[in-house]
Amino acid sequence: MSTILDIIRQILPRGTVLQAPDGQPAWDECPFWPPDLFAIAATLVERGSIYTRPWMYAAPSDERDHPALTSKHAGLAVMAGAVHRATGTSLYAQRRWKLLVRRYGGCPVSALADRGDRRNARLQRIVVQLMCVADEAAEGIGFPVDHRPGNGMSPVSEAARLAHDAFVEAMRHPGDAPQGPLPHLPHSLCCLVPDHVACVLPKTTLPSVGCTLRGLSRNLALLPSCGIVKASWLLASNDTRSAPSDRLNLLIIPFPFDIDGQALTPIPSTGADRAQYFSINFSGYHLPANVRTLASARATLKHLIARATAQIGTIHGVVFPEYAMADRLARPLARSMARDHPGLEIVVAGTLGRASENAALASNLALIARFENGQRLRTWSQSKHHRWKLDPFQIRRYQMGHALDVNHDWWECIDIDQRVCNFSIIRNRLSLAVLICEDLARMDPVMPVVHAIGPSLVIALLMDGPQLEARWCGRYATALAEDPGSSVLSVTSTALIHRSAGKRGDAVIALWKEAGGLARELAIGADDHGLALSLARVPRELITLDGRKSGDHNRHLSLVSACPVRL
Repeated sequence: MSTILDIIRQILPRGTVLQAPDGQPAWDECPFWPPDLFAIAATLVERGSIYTRPWMYAAPSDERDHPALTSKHAGLAVMAGAVHRATGTSLYAQRRWKLLVRRYGGCPVSALADRGDRRNARLQRIVVQLMCVADEAAEGIGFPVDHRPGNGMSPVSEAARLAHDAFVEAMRHPGDAPQGPLPHLPHSLCCLVPDHVACVLPKTTLPSVGCTLRGLSRNLALLPSCGIVKASWLLASNDTRSAPSDRLNLLIIPFPFDIDGQALTPIPSTGADRAQYFSINFSGYHLPANVRTLASARATLKHLIARATAQIGTIHGVVFPEYAMADRLARPLARSMARDHPGLEIVVAGTLGRASENAALASNLALIARFENGQRLRTWSQSKHHRWKLDPFQIRRYQMGHALDVNHDWWECIDIDQRVCNFSIIRNRLSLAVLICEDLARMDPVMPVVHAIGPSLVIALLMDGPQLEARWCGRYATALAEDPGSSVLSVTSTALIHRSAGKRGDAVIALWKEAGGLARELAIGADDHGLALSLARVPRELITLDGRKSGDHNRHLSLVSACPVRL
């Protein structure tokens, strides 16, 4: 039967110190690096579902046999975390680690889930306390920090600054093997925990509802190994002061505006199986004359962004839906938009291209490009994780029965690469995740990672009908808005809306859902070509299950304005 020490050795095969005096791994010392300590403690907490124990919430008098965590616990964890962050250790953590290894190391793992033994309750409290200290010690890690007075941010330690520098260096040379003390960047903050065992990344928010491991940490997230999902935490700038305001203004361009009946093309198959495959044919897009070439598209978008700027101010981001254009067009188009508009910080576009040179099939991609003062900081792509299946009902709804036989199920013919999910910092303490259509609805394997990290904003790129709250997009957006509390924006083109409605008219091209707010269906008129959104940073205090507060630096994004834009 596995013991507590067996689990610790599996997670930390090299021991808890970088270089043991005799060269042999040892586990007597508390790990100095908070993410390593967090990986161990959070794993043990999760193994026993310790976060569900009554003594975590009940007053001491309510359970005489299993005293609760005292009211001083939150304060002690915060203070011990600050000491650990500044010095690399704390007496509070050292004492509990030695108890864990020496007194409880030989206990079976089942002791973590035992609710009836007082000795096991002591073990469970020690594990929770270690997890909370590690979480507090990681305050500010992964985020560029503005040290100006009154910014509401706690100064980060030298260790956190070094970790941030390592992040930035990994970003500057993404093709190189990670160097220095953090070998698993940008997929994991851990130093000693291998990324094929577990990963730890920063988090942005935590749920205000439910009782899960996610509710017990506010700075770090425990993630599965890279073999299951390769998550990345990406920075694009060192300077948080470059953000011009607390507003984030986005322009949605619902391209393609129209498609014809040849846009979805069946792929010849020799099999008699019910399942068949289709591909996207860009020649089926009805391209207006002013967007048929890169030069004409650049001029048109320049004018459209100018019109949006007149409505809501500087445009910081441009969003195109799923399958908006070919990948080879999207990249130069993003660069040209940034050169024409120095205030532009991010471009998100659904594209079709090959994720790698060796890929056998094209991929349904989300292209994300980050800019600053007209200069490209970083560009990356993320493949769709699940294929779209067109059933007979959808084929009839989108008037595609002439091209796709309704007697078959039609699967999107794309390459499903390794599951990758990128989280990028868009403003200080605000993060972004992008999902593609089906990925918003499927729970495994990426969605648990999204829930654990809790991005401030989730943008879902769709090729779908109208974005109504009553449809599937509304259901899944609500789930993310409640837990972990992300703001969710789903975006589609007008093309399938027009084909499903059978005529042109007002089109609900986007749906907005934020924590604690009602869903908003966002429509444009028949003669409109875009939708300008203004998002505001709103303070939001969150409290962990054990009573630690997130502080006044936590923010979420709220929609304050939505204006149609036309050429």
